[in-house]
Amino acid sequence: MTAPAAMIVNARWMRLVALILAILLGIAGWFVWQNAESRTVANPLAADQLPDLGVPSEVANCIGKREAEINALLDQGLMDSHAAELSLQRARSLCVQQN
Repeated sequence: MTAPAAMIVNARWMRLVALILAILLGIAGWFVWQNAESRTVANPLAADQLPDLGVPSEVANCIGKREAEINALLDQGLMDSHAAELSLQRARSLCVQQN
């Protein structure tokens, strides 16, 4: 760097320009930081906006068959209601995973 260039860089008006630029960049960074959450948060859909997925017939048949077996055990007294509820949940999960 030559002597005149060094004098321009170190001049008061260049320092003022650098200070203003740093303040503007700081304000811009703060604004981005404050609004970052609003840009990243997804708006969840309401229940009435979701499509009706339904259940495939194979899954419904599997669930129906297993529910009938569990209800028969419940009616015969071989299973209590809590165990039947757990078994129904597991049967639904198994049927969905298999099909």
